[in-house]
Amino acid sequence: MYYIYTAIFMKNFFKITIPVLLMMLVLVELILRFLPIADPYKIQKQERFRKQNAYIPSQFLPNQNFTFQSKEGLLGLDTSVTFLINNYGFRGNVLKRKKNTDFRIFLIGGSTTECLMIDESKAPHTIIQNQLKEYKTEVFNAAKSGDMSVDHLAMLAHRVVHLQPDAIVLFCGINDLKRSNNFDYTFIDSVGYNEFRSSSFKTDFKLFMSNFQIYRRLHAVFSKQSLETINWKSNFKEKAETVSKLPKMKLLPKINLEAYKTNLNSFIGICLSQNIKLILVTQASTWNSKLDSTISNLHWMTSYGSVRANEKDLDSLLECYNDVMRELAQERNVLLFDLAKKIPKTSFYFYDDCHFNNNGAKLYADSISYVIKANYLNK
Repeated sequence: MYYIYTAIFMKNFFKITIPVLLMMLVLVELILRFLPIADPYKIQKQERFRKQNAYIPSQFLPNQNFTFQSKEGLLGLDTSVTFLINNYGFRGNVLKRKKNTDFRIFLIGGSTTECLMIDESKAPHTIIQNQLKEYKTEVFNAAKSGDMSVDHLAMLAHRVVHLQPDAIVLFCGINDLKRSNNFDYTFIDSVGYNEFRSSSFKTDFKLFMSNFQIYRRLHAVFSKQSLETINWKSNFKEKAETVSKLPKMKLLPKINLEAYKTNLNSFIGICLSQNIKLILVTQASTWNSKLDSTISNLHWMTSYGSVRANEKDLDSLLECYNDVMRELAQERNVLLFDLAKKIPKTSFYFYDDCHFNNNGAKLYADSISYVIKANYLNK
């Protein structure tokens, strides 16, 4: 009798249960498509299927349009911002053939320059261009989150120089500090770039399943995202809370000042050889603030894997990188804007460790506009 019931059950399971479950999954998927959520692997898919440029390892695809949201109540941020990438992969207006009367400026750096959470209308490149419009100035933002000095050098040499820039603003330091701890960044780290390009069953399966809304929701619930992951809806408070629970590092993070100096020297050399006016900008942060006792509650970039560094130590190490830039500027007679010493370490200008809110973006843009106008446009 047992075998008879088992046979009936198995027959019904394959003929009734499985088809019903499949129909229910299809129905749920169709319903969820009316309330879609973003593909978690959208950027990886784009990167995987476009030809990699070994000479420019980090860049945006052209003609992109993103909307990011911030509803955490962070001071000085809009709840929704537009982030546009032009026909050459930069923030800014459409880039056309340069006229002899134009004064073309490029901003190069990491996420502090990129200003991901600042709307197009309030971003530094827009403000600078508007403030210098009487000089027929056009400003393009070639910065990208996570980029460090080797990326800035590649961007300059292979992506920007031939576009005839008159001036370049290089604002960097924090990514070189952060990434020096786990590899020698004198060499391009190919692991991150090739992770989703290499074919494997696991990778292919994830990319295929991410086409379905059911999988996207399960991914959102169960996946453990990296702190470096960029979300369409900001979660900086959540990141800061996660990091605050990590144990403190017993040793100082490793740094590589020699490689940073070499890369900056090369960057300066290219600009001088091409008669490009260069403004170096020291990296500002809110680490170890003496003016705002609450800003440390928003720090998440102090993490190093499963541990976190003391922000006082990080502030001191970051100043070592800034000192390298200051010394090189003096040695090679390059204009320096020491933002790290001029902008207050408070939540009035920053929403986390180093990223500008609207107030900070405006102060930075106003300062750069003044420096360029005073040194290069009124002579």
